[in-house]
Amino acid sequence: MVPGVLLLSLIAAAPERHGILIWAWAALMMLPQSSWVAAFNLSAALISSVMIAPLLDGSEFILLICALLILGLLALSSAQQLIDMNGSIRHRLRLIPGLNLWAAEQLVRDISREQTRCEREGVHAEVFILHVKRHQLWPTAQKLCELTYDFENVYRLDSTTLATLMLSRSPKEAAQRRNQLLADLPDNIHSEHLELINIDPATLSVLR
Repeated sequence: MVPGVLLLSLIAAAPERHGILIWAWAALMMLPQSSWVAAFNLSAALISSVMIAPLLDGSEFILLICALLILGLLALSSAQQLIDMNGSIRHRLRLIPGLNLWAAEQLVRDISREQTRCEREGVHAEVFILHVKRHQLWPTAQKLCELTYDFENVYRLDSTTLATLMLSRSPKEAAQRRNQLLADLPDNIHSEHLELINIDPATLSVLR
């Protein structure tokens, strides 16, 4: 909503100088946004039109309003398509409906996001990797989803490798959690862990 507020402020400060910015509303509404932000931007665009109305004659103002409405609706339609597309991609990356089990591609996204969060909040994060037999993959994945917190995802890296991204207050707490998880999983599982800060999100090769 901040860009919309700034744009409205610029036009309100000097309509005669910044009136041309009225067309920037169409570009702004093309961005994916929640419904209430879209409603604000649409309302602000109409308010901006009223502000520059004294600079136009009647026919020019009507033409401006019609053009803005058409461009705004087209922009909102485009933004909704992007939102639907992202939702569809995320849905496909979830391997089993109802479980926090995701494809490896989702881990790349989550690593980038959580690295930023850890730097900002000082949280200790690790990727806990489990190497299992092929026939153990899905039962172990389901069990791991049950053992981890709701906000922690489990990832299938390949047919014999699972991973989960764990957040803890300290390395000591992380070690305790790893031990607790292993105690509830089959004995023949091999595990390793990597601190999130040491992982390059551009590739998952170091995790396999």
